Amino acid sequence: MQQRLHFQWREQQGTVDAVVQMVCGELTIVLLSPFGTPGVVIYQRDRAVAVESKLPGPWSFPPEYILRDVERTYFVPL
Repeated sequence: MQQRLHFQWREQQGTVDAVVQMVCGELTIVLLSPFGTPGVVIYQRDRAVAVESKLPGPWSFPPEYILRDVERTYFVPL
């Protein structure tokens, strides 16, 4: 499923398009660059998390924060 994510971190805010999928117990979140190509890919299987970044320079915040928000939105019952 493709979604537009809005974020705010300290004084910074922005928007990024992301693709979220769950296949065979592995959650994958692909954050797309402005050109629609994969910029950051976050994988989670069980408790193991891996992050691959193709973007230059450091992130303003840990990409794992996006993983937590996606989990809260889709997988935590109300």
